[in-house]
Amino acid sequence: FDLPHKKFIECCNAIFVVIHQVQEETLQSFYEDVDLKNDTETASFLFSSCSRIVNESQQFEENKTPKFFTRLRSWLRTLCRNNDSVQLWDLFFKHGETFVVKPDDAEAYHAIQAVEKIESTYQKVKETIKAGNILPLKRKWEQPEASASMDHGSIRARANFYFSMGKYDTAQKFFALLGDDGEYGALSCKIKQNKESLDTLAATLVETIRNKKLMPSLEFFEYFIGCLLNNEDLDGLMKLCGEVDTLRCELQQTSQDSSLISIGTLCDFSFNLCDFCKSQTLSESPVDLCKSALGALAHFWKPYLTQKIHFCCKEGLLGHVRNKVALEGLLNAIVVLTYVNNSQTDANFDEKVPTCFDHFLRFDDYKKGFTECWSLADPRFSSQVSSDGLSILAQTARAISQTLLNNEPRNTLYLLQNADLLYEEGKQREALCKYLKAGGVETSFFSDPTSKFAYSVNTMKRMINCLHSLQATSQAIVLSQMIPIGDCASIYRLIQNQPQTLNIKYFQYLWVVPLLELLVSVFTKSKDDEKAKQLILLLRKPEINQNNPQHIHTSITSKLAASFLRELFRDFIGHTISVVV
Repeated sequence: FDLPHKKFIECCNAIFVVIHQVQEETLQSFYEDVDLKNDTETASFLFSSCSRIVNESQQFEENKTPKFFTRLRSWLRTLCRNNDSVQLWDLFFKHGETFVVKPDDAEAYHAIQAVEKIESTYQKVKETIKAGNILPLKRKWEQPEASASMDHGSIRARANFYFSMGKYDTAQKFFALLGDDGEYGALSCKIKQNKESLDTLAATLVETIRNKKLMPSLEFFEYFIGCLLNNEDLDGLMKLCGEVDTLRCELQQTSQDSSLISIGTLCDFSFNLCDFCKSQTLSESPVDLCKSALGALAHFWKPYLTQKIHFCCKEGLLGHVRNKVALEGLLNAIVVLTYVNNSQTDANFDEKVPTCFDHFLRFDDYKKGFTECWSLADPRFSSQVSSDGLSILAQTARAISQTLLNNEPRNTLYLLQNADLLYEEGKQREALCKYLKAGGVETSFFSDPTSKFAYSVNTMKRMINCLHSLQATSQAIVLSQMIPIGDCASIYRLIQNQPQTLNIKYFQYLWVVPLLELLVSVFTKSKDDEKAKQLILLLRKPEINQNNPQHIHTSITSKLAASFLRELFRDFIGHTISVVV
């Protein structure tokens, strides 16, 4: 076989491993040892040998494929993908009838995905492999009439594959083969193709439910609702939810399908969410605004709703929503509702946790409204939430915040909000990085003197707490200059008790003379003359003289603060602002 003896033995061993289904770790070990990724010759030989085994085996039958052949086909597809070799792909398609196109092979669409990958990305492969080896395979797959002998699972696999590839016309052909089971798949294709006619498609959805007595899956309905929300068609969505819920009630009288309950809940939630979105644009009183918010938020902690339905970032309804009014409104309401619950049950909460109310719109309105709703007897409008409910709301807020940030990675407000939620979750390093990224975006990496951006006092307090928790004491001391220090006893105590942990490189950014004098005293007492000498030189710098005119003092301190924040950015994130994106 024109292979060195050692490679030939290794390949035979690999074939033996695959056919006899030895532990997969053994196969993986072989793959790594032989380094097939960089040894196309051996990989090609192995591929050809395995395909010959399949073709010549007496056990192989068209409709009874032994398990090890299924395993073999799967592994060979992986081998091709991992190598990205023109030679291997050529072999792959030459043996396509053996490894790919089987009437009962529900996994076949993975191989076609490889074809799509080649056609769209690998120009050299397109030039090398003859069109006759690719196109007939694709044509055979894309023709619904050639799928008559396939089971529903294989047809649905092909339909879903073409849907995921954005080939909605082809997907519709396969969904049509599924009969009633493919109705909503075909409708999904139409939604993707024409989002401007959602009102017409909503009418089609209602007619399909009414005429065929067939309710859509929860996943499809969540997706459709998300599309209507994103198009800001609140009236159309409220009308749809009302009609679907009426039909659901009729079906529920004769059906025991538990998913009907979830559909009803989703209709109720979506209706309330639309009402809440409308209330944000109206000049309603804080109490009315918060009652509207509670109408939607209460759904998040009801016991028969799961995380998957509503507040998982990648799945469920909120995974499809891009409507900023809806997402921002929910996030702001959740944050303030959580704050009100914490402050009502803990009188010292504000002292323990600095609240960044300036990062959340209408904080004062929500605070007033939720506080007034605290004692309402009607549980629908009471702002009291159980501890489990608060935990669910916290997860929901993080999911919404991440969705907003994914949509607009350089939005300063979204970065600050995300940082606040990370801080409250106890993830100090991640929170500090987000706070720094927000400042970096606004100030061109803290280098734009004309920028009007400034961290709020409570944001600075949170950043200082983050630095303390990360044992970055020196940086925390420097940052503490940027807010009204008030009682300096804690800072002085920190300096005196842990002088060995202090990093003098950051003290060049100090301008508060009493802090510098204290540091000199501490290092002198600890007989660290070198550090004491450096600090004395800093004290003698004329630019930090306390008798300087106010405008000079302001200019110097602004430059020192920007230089320090730039250094802090480098320490925790990197050297360029591009990492923000």
